[in-house]
Amino acid sequence: MSTPTELALAIGLTGYTCSGKSEFAKLLERKGFSRVSLGDLTREVARERGLTVARTETWELFKTLTAEDPRWRLARTLRAIEGLHAPKVVLDGIRIKEEAQGLAQALGETFLLLEVCVNEELRLQRAVSRQRDVDPTRWDAAAQARWRQMDGEEVAMIDRLRPMVEATVRGGD
Repeated sequence: MSTPTELALAIGLTGYTCSGKSEFAKLLERKGFSRVSLGDLTREVARERGLTVARTETWELFKTLTAEDPRWRLARTLRAIEGLHAPKVVLDGIRIKEEAQGLAQALGETFLLLEVCVNEELRLQRAVSRQRDVDPTRWDAAAQARWRQMDGEEVAMIDRLRPMVEATVRGGD
């Protein structure tokens, strides 16, 4: 297992949907980091349960599993890090305080949490360009309500996590 003594640096990324977390993670990959997508870990559980991996369904699954055990992804994340055998990793998509606390506890001083931010207009442009199921150009009133609910829930999660953030990366402004 990658322990704090074997792992030189673990950068955790948090931020809202379409804020640029994955783009920043890809930049770090080009600088020699190995990447673990925590969203992929959620999609893996969805597939195991025979669910679709659309954003709204994986978001509901994430919320359900998190309500049952706020640290449910921690063991999967640590196994993924262990499997990489890499001195530098980037953890893309940390959503909740308990997850970040568990990573900080397990990884010690090697763990650094960053928040990735962009303005709201760019977030929505990215959602449209990525043809996600959150595309506001195709929304009916129910879809708009779902996005506001998901976005509001995500804001509340990130707000609880924000005191642990050590630096903010701003992009696209």
